[in-house]
Amino acid sequence: KLVNQRKLPIDGVVFHSYAHLVCNQERTKGSKEISDLLKQGRKIQVAVGDVGSASKIVWDSLADLDSDFGSHNFAVMPVSFTKAIPLVMKGQYDCAWTVSGIGSPALKAADYPGSSKVLRLVEVNDGDFNDDDYDFFVIPKSTYPNLQAGWFKDVKTIDVPVVLFHRPEIQSENPVA
Repeated sequence: KLVNQRKLPIDGVVFHSYAHLVCNQERTKGSKEISDLLKQGRKIQVAVGDVGSASKIVWDSLADLDSDFGSHNFAVMPVSFTKAIPLVMKGQYDCAWTVSGIGSPALKAADYPGSSKVLRLVEVNDGDFNDDDYDFFVIPKSTYPNLQAGWFKDVKTIDVPVVLFHRPEIQSENPVA
């Protein structure tokens, strides 16, 4: 739904990935939800992934579907999550965004002892999101013990399935495809 704006036929889901937004708690004033970032009174600097990455494509789709996440509220940086986390820790960026599976190596690296003093996994559950554009997933509260420290509940986020598409004209031109 999020990225399939051309309405291509989907053959199937290969696996599910999920939006993860990790923010510097001091710079974002303890934001717990993505909508809290809109109340900061300034542009939020967020590393959204390298140009062409799935993370950047999903962020751009999100901004297309909900203008609150566009350039008037967010200054997006084309920096990978792995490179951005140390910059978020130092307060050079507000947040780092990635779309990945639960417990990916990059998220495990960010979820180290001591990170809970600075970083928090922020819910991606804005009230403007709806089930027509997004499917949601709940990250259990114990998934990232440090990034979710202090949370007494699960974290809601966007489900971004990795799917196989096909183009009908290729199938009609190539009947064995």
